Parts: sequence; C-alpha cells; structure tokens
Amino acid sequence: MKHKIFFINIILLFIFVIDAYSRSLVINEVATSNRSFWMDDLKEFPSSWVEIYNPTDSTICLKGYALGKNEDYSLAYKISDSLTIHSNDYLVFSCDKKNKGVHTSFKISPKDTSTIYLFDTKGEIIDKMMIPPLPYKDVTYGRVSKSNKTNFLLHATPKAYNDTKVVKKRLSSPKISVEGGLYNQSFYIKIIPSSIEKFAVVHYTLDGSEPTEQSAIFNDSIFIASNTILRLRAFANGSLPSTIKTHSYIFHDKDVTLPVVSIVTDSLWLYDTEQGIMGSLPNMKKKWKRPANFEYFPYKDSSTVINQIVQLKVGGMTSYKLNPIKPLILSADKRIGKSTLDYPFWKKEKPNVQSCESIFLRSSGQDCMYSYVRDVLSQLTFSRYVNVGYQAYQPVILYLNGVYKGLINLRERANEDFMSSNYGIKKVDVVKNWTILLHGDLVEFNKLEKLYTDSTTTLATLDSIVDIENFLNMMILSYIHQNTDYATNNVEWKERNNPKAKWHFIAKDLDASWGWNRFRNSKQSYKDPFLNDLLKVEPYDEYWDGAGYTTALFRKLMTFPSVRDEFIDRTIIYLGDFMDINNICLTFDSIQSIIDSELLSNQTLYHDYYGSNFNWAQEKGNMINWMYNRMDYIPEDLKLFFHLSDTYRLKITTDVPIVINNIPLYYSGFNGKYYKDRTLTIKTKDKHQGRWVIQKVNNGVVQKEIVTTESLQFTNRDDSQSVTIIYERKP
Repeated sequence: MKHKIFFINIILLFIFVIDAYSRSLVINEVATSNRSFWMDDLKEFPSSWVEIYNPTDSTICLKGYALGKNEDYSLAYKISDSLTIHSNDYLVFSCDKKNKGVHTSFKISPKDTSTIYLFDTKGEIIDKMMIPPLPYKDVTYGRVSKSNKTNFLLHATPKAYNDTKVVKKRLSSPKISVEGGLYNQSFYIKIIPSSIEKFAVVHYTLDGSEPTEQSAIFNDSIFIASNTILRLRAFANGSLPSTIKTHSYIFHDKDVTLPVVSIVTDSLWLYDTEQGIMGSLPNMKKKWKRPANFEYFPYKDSSTVINQIVQLKVGGMTSYKLNPIKPLILSADKRIGKSTLDYPFWKKEKPNVQSCESIFLRSSGQDCMYSYVRDVLSQLTFSRYVNVGYQAYQPVILYLNGVYKGLINLRERANEDFMSSNYGIKKVDVVKNWTILLHGDLVEFNKLEKLYTDSTTTLATLDSIVDIENFLNMMILSYIHQNTDYATNNVEWKERNNPKAKWHFIAKDLDASWGWNRFRNSKQSYKDPFLNDLLKVEPYDEYWDGAGYTTALFRKLMTFPSVRDEFIDRTIIYLGDFMDINNICLTFDSIQSIIDSELLSNQTLYHDYYGSNFNWAQEKGNMINWMYNRMDYIPEDLKLFFHLSDTYRLKITTDVPIVINNIPLYYSGFNGKYYKDRTLTIKTKDKHQGRWVIQKVNNGVVQKEIVTTESLQFTNRDDSQSVTIIYERKP
C-alpha cells in the first residue's frame, strides 16, 4: 500500500511539473560567458544573457514583467516596452546594463552562484533559475529539453529548443610540434598525439575562422612556408569541444627590429558590411566588440609571450574615418578568457606596469600620414619627467589574420585600466574630455564643475580637490608643444570613496602639436596666441577645441596670482631643465632609429595616402626647426602676455640636486632664461653644506659674489645679460 501511495505521489508531482512548465513563462537558458554564440539586436555579443520561453498556447505581452538577480521586485529590471512572445517561442534578453528594451540593468557573473528571477506584472515571482559557477568558458545553463531539470548544456541554443545533452567534460586542447612564432625557413608541423584523447578528432582552419566539425581534419602534417594562421580545436561526441588554439607563423620580409603583434579573428567580424567592425564607417563608429586571438612576439626569432582570446574593437574618435591604419583596442575579458594581459609591454619606460586589462594599437590620429610620432614625442620629452599622467609607448609591427598592416604604436589606455595598472587603484570615477563618463559616475565631477565655474570659489577649496601641480603640468605640456587639440582631448579621474583624493589628469592625443596645425596655415605657427585662445583674452580664436567649458578650470585657476606665478615658473624652469633642445633631438633620434625601417614600409604600403611628395626626413627637420623656434619664443610670449620684465641668460652649475622656487629640477643644473626683477629661490634638495658663487657679466665685465646661506634668494635687477650661479659643496 505504501509503495502505491509513493508512486501515485510521484505521478502527481510529474503532472504538476509539466503543468507548471506549460501554464506560464519560464526561464529556459542562461549564458554567463558569451563569446560568440549569441549576437543581439545591437550586433554585439553581450557577456551574459537570459532566454525566456513561452510554453502556453497564447501570445504574451511582457510590458510590466521584470527580470532580476534578487527576490526583491523593486530592484529588478522592469520591462517598459511592449515586447511579446508568441506561443512556443523564445525571447533573449542581453544582460549588459543598458537598461532598455531587451537589454537589462544587470550582468551575471560566471564565477559566482546566481539566481535569476522572472516577475509578472503584479511583482510575483513566476519562475526562477539558480546558475552555478561556470565550469568552462563558452557553455550555457538551462532546462534539459522541456523539463524542470537544469544543467550545463553541451550546445548553446538561444531562441531554439534545448536538447538533452549536458556537459560532462571538456576535451584537452591539441598541442603541436612547432608553435607560432617569427620564422625565415619552412617546416612541417604535426599534432603531438599524447595531447588529445584517443576518441577526439582535431579540426583546423587557415583563414582566421573558428574551427567547427565541418572544418578540415588535421590528419598528418601541415607544411608552413609563408605567413600562416592556424586554428585548432578537438571534437568528440558527448564532450565539450576543446578551447581553440591559435598559432601565427610569421615570415617577415626583412629583419625584425620591433615586437610583432598578431591578431586573428574570423574575417566576417572584420570586414563584413553587416557585422564587421571595419566593414563600413557606420560600423566603425558603433565600436562593436568581436572575439579575437592576440599573440605578442617581443623579439626577433622569439616565441609568443602572450597567446589568448581578447575582445577587439575599433578605437579613436575620428582617426578611423581618415587613416588607412585603423586604431584598434584589445581588451582581456574574464568571461571569455583571462582577465589581464600579463606582460610588461613598456618595461623600459614604466617598469612597474607588469600587466594591464587592455591596450591601444594607435595610428597617431591626425599625424598618421605625417611624422607618426608627434604625440609620442610630446609625451616622452615632457610627461615622463613631471607629475602628469601619460600613455606609455612601444612601436610594434602589426599582422591582422596573417596580413602585414605596417607600423603601429602600442599604447596604454587612458581609462580606468590606467589607474589600476599604474597606481593599483581600482575604484575610480573617470571622465573624458570634460563631458564623457568612462567609469564610475558623475556625482563628484559635477561638484568639481560647480566649484570651478563659481566666481566665489577660493583657491584653498580647489586645492583640496584638484591636484593643481598635475593639472598645470598638463597645461604646460600643451602650451609648450602648442597642442591645439588639447581642450577636448584629456582624461580627468579621481579615486572613489577616499575623502582625501583629488582630481588628476592624463594628457592624451597630442598629435596636433609640433607645428602640425596646418589648418591655420601659418609659417610662424610657433608664435600663435595659444594663451589668448585658452584664457579668452583678446585677440583669440573661438575654434572647436577652445570651447568655454573645456578651459573653465584653467581660466579659474589663473585668476589666482600664486597659481599664475607657478605656471610661469614651471614653464620657464622646465625649458632650462629637461626641455633642452639637445635632449629633445636625442629622444627624436632614438625613436627614429628603431622605427625607420617600418616607416618606409608604411609609406610603401599606404603610398596613396601619403602622397608622392611626402618626405619623412624633411618632416622631422621641420619639426625640429619648429620646436627650436618655439622654445626660444616662449619666454618672450610669457613676457608679453603676463607683462613681465626682460629676460637674461641664467646658468646654474651644481653636482647636487636643487630646487628652484619649490620646483625640483630633474637634472642637477639649469641652462635657460629667467626674468629680471623676478626673484629666484634656490636651495639644495638634501640640505648640503656649501656656498653659492654668483657671477654676472655686464658689458664684458665679470662681477663675482659669494653667498653662504643654505637657501639663495637672487634677483637680477641691473643690466646683466647673463648670470652663472655655482654651488660649491663644503669639502
């Protein structure tokens, strides 16, 4: 009798489950690591998605329904559009935080246990599904066929019937006899038999596409004699396919003098007019992300130090429209692979940056078809010496699906990744160009904007929330190099949840510098009234990058005499310290020496864009000549603008670190110009004991004065044209 009751209860429960499944909407399938098996209505691959199934006999309107990660209906994503699901049909919601239509306000983590709730129009829970942590990338979790049983599914089936096959194991990735690298001789490659299961079959492609069971079978060996992109994957019935292994075999046509980057992806994701990120200008503007494989070969004849799946998209604001070399952004993504790119790409320039989450392959913006290095030179000749954020630089050779694309600049991203990799700060608010939110929120930035646009705000108040030295350095960088693209090309950031944190600034996109501003067509552009434009002092030009909101903070700070004095002092002291023309020429020469060969290849590859009269050596000469004139003119420009006295030649000779007007020198000595009637305060950095020897030259007569004070205060009030100050340490 007990057995009969038991079986009756089981039958009743089964009937109830079938009935429950058929009388309401259900959550049918969930992805928490969507690499490429579901493209949404925006032609993006959302990192996670939820599929709803309608098992009823009627069409159901979802307006007023909700999806959430919590039992609390008030926290759920409310469906406001009149979305419908027909009988026995499906609707997929992208979990991407876009908070509109079929795009929810939340994402789903692949690492944590999550529960997804479906609410009706009354806020009642009509279904829920618990999703365990993801055991493998690229699998979905859902109902096994039309039942209430759930598991990880062997095949992702968005908007389709779920089959009965579930994930039991993932096959091992095949290993081969010769891995990808830089080669100059042909060879055969074979699969290492012990690397795959006996029942598995390895399929491969040579065109960048992902291998499927319909792809060619790797039977014996493959002969490699030219640029080849090999992608491998093991398949077997009842098992999850292995991860895809990608190997780039690069045969560069000359000696490799730079690191090589190889990006491999399905050409559909690159050039297709409907889905390709570079298929058309409208496509590039949308900044779609596509899965790709990234390999990095740092040295000649080297093997790869990075070989991983990344997200690939077109970068830049306007350069992708004009330049034949498209700027590209590569991002690590924990949902489809590793969460970081673990290699010190800029180990000479920034040895502390050992890894990052993304990189920028940048084609030099407006300067692409000219010197290719204006932005880099501005950064390397200035930013690395002072307190201002800047993007490190490494020139590389780019191959895209095995095709040579020329020279491109591998740069840091000026986003939240920059703060994490440079300073170890994870929680930040990041704003670009004074208006565009990149990360966090605008609450603190709106407070800052309100302060610097308020005429009653004091310097002490601004100093408490702005790193003024950092900001002035960014402004001086643009002023010296005359970066006419400055005002709407920088990044503002602040650490979150830290009451002592201040706003900091990253200089970026300095391509319109070093006399590039050809749109003004001036042979003496180094004399252009840059300060007039920024500070709105007549006469000035109101061109697009001089819009009032972009220069409001600078104009506010320059109303305070102490800040104005610091701007003048820093500018003139930098010119006599690290901004020495010989130092600049050495930096220029060092960059030229390592990119010369590939620059010539760029000119050959993209000759239709360069024009027949382009000469890179002449471009360099023009730039050096411009900078020489600019640096010589700046003291005069400051004098005229701020109504300062005449200048005199000042040289400070010492073998110990010194500080001038509270500004530490990068090098020990100083050789430049300074203003008469303006006091210098000079002191040694480490309080050495010694004396100051002052030598003035006036009409050929040398006057000598000795001062033994620890700190020297000096003002040149006579007609002396040159002064030499020597610090002699006490024996």
